[in-house]
Amino acid sequence: KAEQALDRNIARIESIERSLLTLDVLAETAPKLRADRERINAARDKLRAETDILTSQRRGVVTPVSDIVSSLHEMSNSGRLDDIPEE
Repeated sequence: KAEQALDRNIARIESIERSLLTLDVLAETAPKLRADRERINAARDKLRAETDILTSQRRGVVTPVSDIVSSLHEMSNSGRLDDIPEE
């Protein structure tokens, strides 16, 4: 019985040590996560500001997708591949 009690106590101590190590890791990780979140928010805000500037100057950003969409809009059948009229 004494040996079983000793084994249980050792298991409890090991469990407590693992919990403490996990808390240490979390304590060290939290500032990094906070810094990452701030960096991401700053990048998002910068992108929004740049978008606002482009929008206010009425300068469109031309991308391959916007070229394709423009070409489709210029087509007589609105880019449809069949001759079925639109409803």
